[in-house]
Amino acid sequence: MKGKKVYVLEGISGRIKIGSSANPDRRATLLGADVRYVTQNTDDAHKIEKTAHALLKIDGKHFKGEWFSVSVDDAIAVVKEAQARIEGGEDVPKHFEAMQITLPPPMRIEIERRMAERGDAACISTFIRELLAKGLEA
Repeated sequence: MKGKKVYVLEGISGRIKIGSSANPDRRATLLGADVRYVTQNTDDAHKIEKTAHALLKIDGKHFKGEWFSVSVDDAIAVVKEAQARIEGGEDVPKHFEAMQITLPPPMRIEIERRMAERGDAACISTFIRELLAKGLEA
């Protein structure tokens, strides 16, 4: 058997765990969780897992460790997106791992408004750079 699989588990609390294992069913049994999605075996399982974690953390969906407050469908979509990114040659977004910030409500509302207008997440970094530039000018 080559590589590991990336899995999405749903715990009894309704929270979602994204991890990687050679045997996701065994992992689910140990945690008392239900398997909701499993990728095929891949040598990139760890990278896919970490990228999925990073994408959910940047969206503010992180709960604790490898557990997230997100729907099963959203978790599966993020794992698939992470897999596509890694298979497409992207590196794990390590800078996301360290980025745990709490935004004041006005900033969060403005970011959400801009994302709704533009339909992508790229505006977040632009908006933050604008805020930083204004702060440095003051």
